[in-house]
Amino acid sequence: MDSISLHSTQFTKLNATTKDLINMGEWFLYGIEYPNIPTAKYYLSTDQMSFYLSEDGSIIQKTPITPSDLILLNQISFDDLPKPSTLRNFSVAWA
Repeated sequence: MDSISLHSTQFTKLNATTKDLINMGEWFLYGIEYPNIPTAKYYLSTDQMSFYLSEDGSIIQKTPITPSDLILLNQISFDDLPKPSTLRNFSVAWA
């Protein structure tokens, strides 16, 4: 699965906190194909619930489980919001 970056302004129905949680890697946003809900373009996975979203980020339906026939096309982050920096201070204790 590829990772892509989109502008957060495309998702007018997602609030700033949700967008920040996605970019910080706490929640996950995916582009999807799901025949059971053809209007769903995105899938938001949070720590307690998941949501099918429309193109603007409106909630279509919520679900407690990820269905096996859901096709995840790509993982999405936002290119116009801050992202965490990678940890580069890792060193092996015995080196």
